[in-house]
Amino acid sequence: HNATHAADVLQTLHMIITCSGMLPHYVDSVTHLAMILSAVVHDYEHEGKTNDFLINSLHPLAMRYNDRSPMENHHVAASLSLLSSMDVLP
Repeated sequence: HNATHAADVLQTLHMIITCSGMLPHYVDSVTHLAMILSAVVHDYEHEGKTNDFLINSLHPLAMRYNDRSPMENHHVAASLSLLSSMDVLP
């Protein structure tokens, strides 16, 4: 769960949507952007621990997200916070 992993996921996504013919026939530009952004940030600020570990150890992220997919919720929240700080969100 590092930059190399994010690049690998992004490359895999590119190959899937390109080789399958999804792009440009079935994926519009907004969906394409959403897919790319999702691939890049899907593990942003990953703790290197599983959700079960975070929940069982009463980690602050598990407490914040009420034991419901704490890492996934954190990836989204942290990514949106970063994008917001860069003033790229509407």
